[in-house]
Amino acid sequence: MAQILQEFTIVRRILPPDSLPWPLLVLPSVIDRLRERYKFEEVSKAEGEKQAIVGRNGEIVISGAPRGIQLLAFEPNIVHTQSSGGANVAEGLFEDIGVFVHELDPSRTMSLEYTKTFQTIAVAKLSVPFEAIFSEKFLQYQHNTLTKTLALPDGRPEINLASLSFRVSYATNKTNFVYLPKPLTIEPRSGSKLSDQIYYTQSPTDPDTHRKLLEELEQALG
Repeated sequence: MAQILQEFTIVRRILPPDSLPWPLLVLPSVIDRLRERYKFEEVSKAEGEKQAIVGRNGEIVISGAPRGIQLLAFEPNIVHTQSSGGANVAEGLFEDIGVFVHELDPSRTMSLEYTKTFQTIAVAKLSVPFEAIFSEKFLQYQHNTLTKTLALPDGRPEINLASLSFRVSYATNKTNFVYLPKPLTIEPRSGSKLSDQIYYTQSPTDPDTHRKLLEELEQALG
């Protein structure tokens, strides 16, 4: 059974035009209110062709517990968030953003969205060794060829995979927006031993689906 040690949820929401009071959001006093509300260490504003307001390293209290906000980004019709915890934290954060927007301009509503995409990042301890991902032929090549070829007179090579990530793209017939490519990653957690079987994982799915994918990986390779 996959044991989730850390979990982060990324949500990108495309809203109808003018759902956000953009002329108000870019005001210095409103940016200060945003910084204070979520205790951001940093809030920056980008202008030009790609307008954005980006807050980093903040927090919000959900169900009585503080939760980290790694990223909150506004574009004229996009809200992008990354928060610690599962989908309930991400949804609670978005609801609070809606309250903030309504306080700025009571005529605005963020209850509707054109589309919403999830990504989940999880550090997980799995019941399968990382080598199980590779074919027996590759492992033999690594042991018989790579290890011998890369050896030094006074050094024995240790070959460990550092990263394994795929790119997931989506084809759609919609013409008013496109889905951005997203990573699908499973790799040893940086700083851990391979024998610990702790992995850094990421997928373009919600947290429940991500956990199910990890459990099905364990079943497939177990």
